[in-house]
Formats: sequence, C-alpha cells, structure tokens
Amino acid sequence: MASGDQAHDGYNDKDENLDDPLDELGALADAAVDAGQPAGQAITQRQLHRLDADGRIDIDLSCVQCEYNLRGQLPEGSCPECGLAVAESMRSDRLSQADPRWLSSLRKSTTWLILGGFSYILMGCLNGSFRNSPSDADLLAILMLGINVLQNLSFCVGYWLLTDPEPNAYRNSTARQLARWTSVTGHGLAIPALLLMLVNANTLVAVAGLVYLASFTATFIGFCAALVYLRQLARRVPSRSLARQTTTVLWGWIITLATMVLGFVLLIFTNITGSQSPVSTISLIGMVFCPLAIAILVFLIWWIVLISHYSKCFEQALKAARRNARSAHQADEDFI
Repeated sequence: MASGDQAHDGYNDKDENLDDPLDELGALADAAVDAGQPAGQAITQRQLHRLDADGRIDIDLSCVQCEYNLRGQLPEGSCPECGLAVAESMRSDRLSQADPRWLSSLRKSTTWLILGGFSYILMGCLNGSFRNSPSDADLLAILMLGINVLQNLSFCVGYWLLTDPEPNAYRNSTARQLARWTSVTGHGLAIPALLLMLVNANTLVAVAGLVYLASFTATFIGFCAALVYLRQLARRVPSRSLARQTTTVLWGWIITLATMVLGFVLLIFTNITGSQSPVSTISLIGMVFCPLAIAILVFLIWWIVLISHYSKCFEQALKAARRNARSAHQADEDFI
C-alpha cells in the first residue's frame, strides 16, 4: 500500500506532510469559530501534544495573511504581526479544500502553458530542418510567424487562467498579480512586434525592435513571478520537492539570462573597440553562447516537465475538492 500511495503522488517525501500536524487542529478551529466559541476551548486532551503546557501552539504555523510564525500563540489569540485571528490560520490551507472552479482554472492553465513551451521546441526543429534550404526561406518565415503568434496567444491564455484570483482568499498574492499583468502584457506586445517586423520601412522596424524589447522584459518578469506563485501553490499541495524544483528552475533561468546579457555586452564591447580579431570573436561566441543554448534547452524541458507535474497536482486537488463539495452538499440536504 505504501508504494501505491507513493505512486499516486510523486512528491510525497518522507518529510512531505507539511500540513498534517494541523489537520485536527484545523477541523477543531473551524467548528469552534462556526459555533462562535473561542478556538482554544475546542482543543481536547487528544491534541495536547500540539500545544505546550500553557495551551499555546507548539508547532511551526505560518499566518495565512502575513506568514508570521504563530508558534507560541494562543489558539484564540491574534497574529502579533497583522492582527488576523490565529484560528483563521489553523484552518487547513490545502488546495484540496479550495474552490473547485478556481482549481479547474489552474488545471486548464497548465495545458496552455505546456503547448506554449513545446512551440519553442517546434520552432527550433523547423529552423534546423530548413537551414540548408534557402529556396524554402519564405515558407520557413511564414511558419515561424504563425507558430510565434499562436505561441504568444497560448501563453496569454495560460497565464491568465493560472493567475485567476482565488475566491475568498486570505491574502492577495503579489506574485500572482505581477505574473498576471506582466505576462499577458509581454506576450500580447510580442504579436504586434512580430507583425511590424514584416514591414520593410526602417522606422517601423526600429519601433518593432523597441516594442519587442519591452515585450521580452515584461515576459521574463512575468515568467519569474509565475514561478514564485507556483511555488506558493506547491506548498499548499503540500509538496516540498515540487517547491524545491520550482526554485531551481527559477534561478536557473535567471542565471542563464544574466549570463546571456553579459555575453552580448562583451561581444558588443569587443566589436566597438576592435580589441579582438574576427577569429577571436567567433571563438568567444562559441565559448559563451553554445553552452547557453544547451542550458536554455535543458531548463525549457525541465520547465515543461515541472508544469506537467503541477497539472497532475491540480487535477488531484480538483477531484478531492469536488468530493468535498459533494459531501458538504449531501450533509446540508440531510440536515434539511
């Protein structure tokens, strides 16, 4: 049975049960708050091992509003940092207890994001296939333009669904808001920039370059913000390993982009100053940009795999949330 459970969720490490110590406390706090009683009165003898001798919380528990560690606080007290009732943070924050419609948006977003990610690989394959066919250059340009437009539309839809505001959320994630507007703006600007580049007028090409630069900047900021937001969701699965992988991919892309920018700056500097011969310049390009191309491919594939893992987690949480909703509805009908 243990191996079956492990296969059901590939992220259940031995130390993975982030919220398990809070499950019973959360249920008791829910019942107490709904009944209008102090949450501390609902703690029975069976839960005393999660409270110290003075009846204070004896586990690490983050405030759902400001993330302050509530260890040592009374269950009926308030967060010293933001004033939110401790009982609110004792409620389970797992995705499986979230709104099913919101979870459905998260699950759908991963499909669009994966499609956008695979389009990069498709464009790379097409570019390699047509590289030795100059007569097909026009066909390649049309195909690349069409795929690029569809790619940006796919990312716009994906990030819009991913960053859909959670109903009745305790706090509004800054990373979610940043990812929502910068990603959609960046990918949206990329489409007119690509179309402007088709025009031969020098002025429009220059404008297209500026628009594309703004698009790239906004897109990368949104990309990083989305990974930060996904890491927040991973902690609500809960899955430490998924959160760790997200952090690794995030920093991998940041370091890769920073190295690329430095490489371009160095290349421009050597060309302006003429400090190196053409052969040395070609060697510099090979030494810097070839490893970068490999790193981009590796992190792109890793990102696609990561999003597919999130898709599975969202799907599992959605199924559990729907079961919980049906159970609650049935309980209401039985009560009536």
